[in-house]
Amino acid sequence: MASTTRPPVTPGPGRETPSTRTSLRSARRASKSVPSVVSPPVAQAAPEPVPVAKSLISHSLNLTWRAAAVAVVLVILIGSYLQSFIVYVNQQRQITATQQANAATRADIDSMRDEITRWQDPGYVKAQARERLGWAVPGDTAFIVVGPDGQPVASGATITQTGALPAGEHPTAWFDQLLGSVQTADDPSPKTPG
Repeated sequence: MASTTRPPVTPGPGRETPSTRTSLRSARRASKSVPSVVSPPVAQAAPEPVPVAKSLISHSLNLTWRAAAVAVVLVILIGSYLQSFIVYVNQQRQITATQQANAATRADIDSMRDEITRWQDPGYVKAQARERLGWAVPGDTAFIVVGPDGQPVASGATITQTGALPAGEHPTAWFDQLLGSVQTADDPSPKTPG
């Protein structure tokens, strides 16, 4: 038989030859059984040493600027909220003062309505005329009790005249004095030069 020689096979992409496979297997086995030797690190150019103080200052400046920015923002927020809070407090005070004024006005209105109702009662009108003006109904005898100090007792009226009137003369009533002042205003007497 004739021997045929085969041409050498060249592996294509992604294909290995049998001899290559064998050598790869033995290399894998050897790497598993033999500990690998760590090669010393390749000397690289060391970075220029930065002084510790300079890096701390640089770091603290960054922190300082950030802190300053945060502080400015906080101050602006507090200022705007504080202004709003002050306006709110002032409005609450105004509301409270207005409510108190309204309550006082309502109380005044109620007391005036009660007084109007009382003045519509003829008995109340008579009692007020007797008490305030010292009037007496015909047939009544009016008495004024005077205390040791010369002041009327339990009455709002006061005695203003200190001297006694001559016999038969009566003090003028308030309406007589009013009529006299109106007549004087209508026809004033000329002033005499003097």
